[in-house]
Amino acid sequence: MRRIAIGTWVALLAACASSEDPKASPAPTPVAEGGVNDAGTNEASVSDAGATPDGAARDLFPDTCAPGAFCPVSISLGAQQSMLSISARSESDIWVTGSLGAVVHFDGTAWSSVRMPLRETFGAVLARSGDETWLGSSMRAVYTNRAPDAGPSSWTTIASSLTPYALRDLWSAPGSARVWAALEEQSQPTTLFRLEVRDDVLTATPINGIAFNVAMNALDGISKDELWAVGDLGGAYRITAAESETPLVERFDTHTNNSLNGVSVLSGDDIWAVGTVGTVRRYRGPTIGWERVDVPVTNHLNAIAAVAPDDVWVVGDGATILHYDGSTWSTVAIAGLQGVRPRLRAVTVLPGRIVVAGERSILELRTAKGS
Repeated sequence: MRRIAIGTWVALLAACASSEDPKASPAPTPVAEGGVNDAGTNEASVSDAGATPDGAARDLFPDTCAPGAFCPVSISLGAQQSMLSISARSESDIWVTGSLGAVVHFDGTAWSSVRMPLRETFGAVLARSGDETWLGSSMRAVYTNRAPDAGPSSWTTIASSLTPYALRDLWSAPGSARVWAALEEQSQPTTLFRLEVRDDVLTATPINGIAFNVAMNALDGISKDELWAVGDLGGAYRITAAESETPLVERFDTHTNNSLNGVSVLSGDDIWAVGTVGTVRRYRGPTIGWERVDVPVTNHLNAIAAVAPDDVWVVGDGATILHYDGSTWSTVAIAGLQGVRPRLRAVTVLPGRIVVAGERSILELRTAKGS
């Protein structure tokens, strides 16, 4: 396994190894939004069967797979493994990572576990353009790979012995040499960094303009020059001139102090964000700004994938999967959960399938190609 030295700032990419979820909700008491459901206002766990958003448990959680329902994929996960992140280059190249060394890959035919050198918590994965994959570790390291089936020795370890902090998310624009990182640690002057490998050394540039003591939880972007970061206390930041020596950071009022856990960018004037206790926000451009969106749950919402203004997917605690068709939110069925209601942490939408990951769970819904 190759090893590369890194600079001081890269120490901020990791946190001590643990089977705990590094993306747990922060300390401030959230204010419930959502609409019709009072279940799930506290964090759900895999052991909490709980109430369902519309009370129709038999319809929402059938025992066997049926058309229109998400179903578990064919792979065995550890009893304590929580899947935290998904990234895909295509329908035949999907990566899912999580706690206790969990790294899973789909090659278009089958799901398989990828052997890693250590049982670390991989809080973020990034399938970059080309064939390079980055894993954000919770143990003083970032791993890169260009050969997913070659075994542990194929991973390059970018490591540091300095104080580690947990990595929340990674994002990179297609064709860019730089990777953006969102960090959990709240005691740092900033929790947003821009990473770049130069001469086999990973450098990390801190991005000023993020409020002190506010963790960034999720990233998404439009191009090399513009991305969004969301995080604690309703934080939403637009970064422009992102490739320049001094990126510009602009803070927006999202009209909430609830933590924002996920963000999805459709265009410069259409950005979605989700967060604790049923919080959903949508940015509609400089005239409207960020507006509240009501949904039929008050569960913590952890990730969002907006494909189009009329095709938005959201996942959250208590086995919550929501879909927006441009006018109505609906709760989507999940089959084969055997009575548990796992916290769902990540979602990605691809032509032909939608993949969701969470506690002991990787789920998929097959769709028509291009839908």
